[in-house]
Amino acid sequence: MKKIYVDSSHIKYIGYHKNESILEIGYLDNSIYHYFKIPNEVYLDLIESDDIEKARREILIIPDTYEYEKIW
Repeated sequence: MKKIYVDSSHIKYIGYHKNESILEIGYLDNSIYHYFKIPNEVYLDLIESDDIEKARREILIIPDTYEYEKIW
């Protein structure tokens, strides 16, 4: 998995397992979450966003569409 480190007050990096459609977000508090069945387009929308935190809320959190798990 390739990790892209981002400039954010909460998020450290975003990674994506394309074959498994798993998005991984590492936070500055060292917690790590996996989001499942994430289309590649959603991953691209996140990493191309000007405001990564707002995009994360609007795409992953608010619609409550994707299952996720805290892994660390």
